[in-house]
Amino acid sequence: MSAFVGALLVLTAASQVSGSACRVTHNNTVQCFAALGESVFLHLANDTNGTEIRVKEKKNNRIILKYMKNKLNLYEYVNRSEYFTNGTFRLDRALKNDSGTYAVEMHNTEGALVLVREIQLNIQAPVSHPVLSQLCLPHGEVRVSCSSDGDVSDYHWTLGHKPLEENDRVILRKNVSGDLTCTARNDISRESTTVQLYTCIPAPVTCTLPNGTVVTVAVNTTEVGITTLYVVGTVFTFLALTAAMCCFQRNRTRITGNNETQELVYAEVTGVCVVKRGREIESKPEVVYGQIKVP
Repeated sequence: MSAFVGALLVLTAASQVSGSACRVTHNNTVQCFAALGESVFLHLANDTNGTEIRVKEKKNNRIILKYMKNKLNLYEYVNRSEYFTNGTFRLDRALKNDSGTYAVEMHNTEGALVLVREIQLNIQAPVSHPVLSQLCLPHGEVRVSCSSDGDVSDYHWTLGHKPLEENDRVILRKNVSGDLTCTARNDISRESTTVQLYTCIPAPVTCTLPNGTVVTVAVNTTEVGITTLYVVGTVFTFLALTAAMCCFQRNRTRITGNNETQELVYAEVTGVCVVKRGREIESKPEVVYGQIKVP
């Protein structure tokens, strides 16, 4: 049988049953990738007349099949495989355990080994559509994560038409906008998901005084380089001044008018500040000292 006719039969069979087709060439080793649960077509030889074909699993030297003079012996995969007279072996419902290295041996009519080829079969689960999640970071950056089911070999990112690093997550600078695409892929499949980046608006800083008073300070999103520490510091400066003024006003009514030396006493004013960043919440008690003059 000619090589053209053999290849035509392989393609015809593959079109009738969903699967991947691999051909054993003159190279010593052939890489073959197939999808989990589908059929694999392995074209072992072009001319099978007067040739004995053996397929072995190299890991344990286990014989899979023997074919010679129109006689077939299947030793493995009996219920989910078929061998065609054109030299094609079909394996149905491929499993992860089917992955491995197989040796294809050809012997002449006298039993002498005349040719050896190897097939490295890799069964992979197709990737699913990626799921993207965005998280705002403290300084206005955006961290975007990409996840996909299946045997993902790598992730590929593009912002508009510009390629980015290949990882499962990227961090973008403040005020970056546009369409971000994540592509999950392996040797037998690829899927993409595109999202539009949103602008991260820093959450307001909320502080609670010991008496239950709540003070909220909004963050100016147009300022560049503003930090959470700066905002919290501003809030507590305000709290310190407020506490000092309250204490001073309270003690003015107690001054008798004498000129005795007044002692300087420090009192602790404790408050709690909460800053929300995306899903992260920071809650830290702070202590502010205010001056109180007593007679």
